[in-house]
Amino acid sequence: MGGYSNTSTPSIDPEQTLAVVPTGIVDDPRCITDLNQLGKKIVRAARPLYEELKRAGNRLKQIVVGGPPCIASAVDEYTTATVRVTSHQKAVEQYLDDTGETGDGYEIPSVRQSRPQMGSLLVHEGRLSEDSISEFDLGDAADRARLTSDILRKLEPRRYHRARQKAQSKRLEHLLNDWFEQVPTANHVLVVGDGRNTHQHLINHANGQGKWVKYPTACDGNIRSLELNGSTSGCLSWALAAIFDPRHRTNVPYHELTPKQQKHVQQWLTESGRRDLGYPREAQLKPVRSEETSNSQTASAAG
Repeated sequence: MGGYSNTSTPSIDPEQTLAVVPTGIVDDPRCITDLNQLGKKIVRAARPLYEELKRAGNRLKQIVVGGPPCIASAVDEYTTATVRVTSHQKAVEQYLDDTGETGDGYEIPSVRQSRPQMGSLLVHEGRLSEDSISEFDLGDAADRARLTSDILRKLEPRRYHRARQKAQSKRLEHLLNDWFEQVPTANHVLVVGDGRNTHQHLINHANGQGKWVKYPTACDGNIRSLELNGSTSGCLSWALAAIFDPRHRTNVPYHELTPKQQKHVQQWLTESGRRDLGYPREAQLKPVRSEETSNSQTASAAG
């Protein structure tokens, strides 16, 4: 007795992929204070798509975070076991010397514009010899590693902003264009913004109108946005953004940082970087107030 057979070719792949693209300070692990909360928010924002696909007889097969791997790990913690979570990263520093390109129907802006090459900046700061500048290449991970936080803080904020947009757009290009076989092709896009920095360049790209790559491929499925509030009570820290992100650089007194923020500073800044900011070599955690100690002892006794 023969069973039912559907020989028609479906127009939509029943097993689909969602690209999650962080932007603004969400794209910088140094500015994320609560990865678990961020992971929960992203999974919650992806839930309507999951349900929509399920009702249509399809399923969400995988999520690819076009950004820091730590975000992918956080998302994986709160995602069903049937959904595979991976990441695809392109370093921001890789594009700081990008000079743009013009060709057949496209015109990619210059990141560097009229500013000196990063190698020249390193020579000026005594971090690179004149003899090595001709071999300096941001396409090389070892050369990118020379660009420590204290060096990046000296950059023109707009240059850093352009490089980050370029990096985010290149990640999305790889995820939407099936020509790049080393990464899965996404059917849907979720852009995660910080509530202050624009992410319109990614929305435009997902609609096939991006300016940072030659031929942006449009997303053939859903394009969604998740806007985080960026408050200190959330998963992001604008105080840390002021320290680490050239776009938001501000002199933040060390004693005004919370213990968790001080820990981030000790984790991410070199000793020379802390010295440049007037910060101590080691964390100087704020003492616990007497009433907090008393409350803690009372809670322990009650337990």
